Amino acid sequence: MTSPTSVQGVLLTDEAYKLLGEAIAPYTHIGRVGRYIYCESASQDGAFLTMKFRPSDCSTPIDTPMQISVPLSYVKLIVAGISKSTIGFVPSDDAV
Repeated sequence: MTSPTSVQGVLLTDEAYKLLGEAIAPYTHIGRVGRYIYCESASQDGAFLTMKFRPSDCSTPIDTPMQISVPLSYVKLIVAGISKSTIGFVPSDDAV
């Protein structure tokens, strides 16, 4: 179970961002690690990584919690922490 205050940082491949384009843009941020995704949880679901988002996790405001899945082959790295500051990504309000 994921703590309500935890955060997952996900790095996808450059190809993933290119192929997914605007569909993934609301969920991305830009920081010192390049493009990244903050989410409430990230878990393997068969051949996919399923990410759950709180509205505050997204770079473009959303009204309700969301869930998206991407193929595992698109994932470079997943980092977990208690807060956004603990996983080493520098947050920015810029969407990709």
